[in-house]
Amino acid sequence: MFWQRVFCVKADKVKRTMITAAFIFAVVPISLAVFGFFAAGTGLAISDTQLTNVGAVMAFCPKWFLYLFFVLILSGLISTVDSIICAVSSVAGHDVVKRLSMNEKWHGRIQKNIFLFILFANEVRAARFAMIVVTIIAILIANIPGLTILYLFLLYGTLRSSVMLPTVFAILGKRMSERGLFYGILTSMIVGLPIFAYGNFTGNIPMIVFGSLFTILASGIMAVRRKPLQRGSMEVAIKIDRTDMDKRIAEIKAVHGEYLACAEKMEAHIRTFRALTESARGTARDIRKSVSQYKRLQGKKSLNRKKSRRK
Repeated sequence: MFWQRVFCVKADKVKRTMITAAFIFAVVPISLAVFGFFAAGTGLAISDTQLTNVGAVMAFCPKWFLYLFFVLILSGLISTVDSIICAVSSVAGHDVVKRLSMNEKWHGRIQKNIFLFILFANEVRAARFAMIVVTIIAILIANIPGLTILYLFLLYGTLRSSVMLPTVFAILGKRMSERGLFYGILTSMIVGLPIFAYGNFTGNIPMIVFGSLFTILASGIMAVRRKPLQRGSMEVAIKIDRTDMDKRIAEIKAVHGEYLACAEKMEAHIRTFRALTESARGTARDIRKSVSQYKRLQGKKSLNRKKSRRK
């Protein structure tokens, strides 16, 4: 998930940031490893080697530091979990949904199948579904009988090794196929990782070696193997692009037509408003005339009354 942090760094500060972050991160594993050396040097007997750090802290540190140590471990786990969930939701909500929406065949399936439509029609919904799936898988893996922290580290390391060669090739500037890169990493995870995991659980050394090598090499070999685009697939791509373009043009025309209709309605409303305004002005003029005539009549009546009184 380091790439999420890299995206936030300015281009001229990437190298300095990554070197500094590497030294800062090294403090954590080195500090935790010191407890194991302390325990081994003093001959401390710890029955469960998975809890060596905890046993060393309980033996050499005060009781209050043990609670602080657990808070530190919990904070580290939570930071890792939220990074993984954020990365998975980003990949599912952006890359997967975008790729499926660009594929005409899958787009048609999503529109017809209510289950696929619920999951992949909306990016936010797909991201939430991916987070739920990853959480369920993590809980199931954690509850596997006999699973130790060592196995988890080995599985995690093998999983990360599936992107080792593509990363090295990218740093060296070697040209890779996007499709080959995607399917290479996917093949390494689907085929190599289960073989490695099964070999560890059964103690089968050849399977462990084969699973590790397959996971490392498959992604790199498939990434650099570039197949030329065939004429048929090119025609299909052009057809999809033209269909996409026609759809966009039709949408633009529809929006333009709606805009023209709204503009015509607006002009009609403006004309009506102007007519009403002119009518109101005419009515106001009539009222003013009536008021002035009324005042004149009242003035004449008052003059007549005064004259009659004088007589």
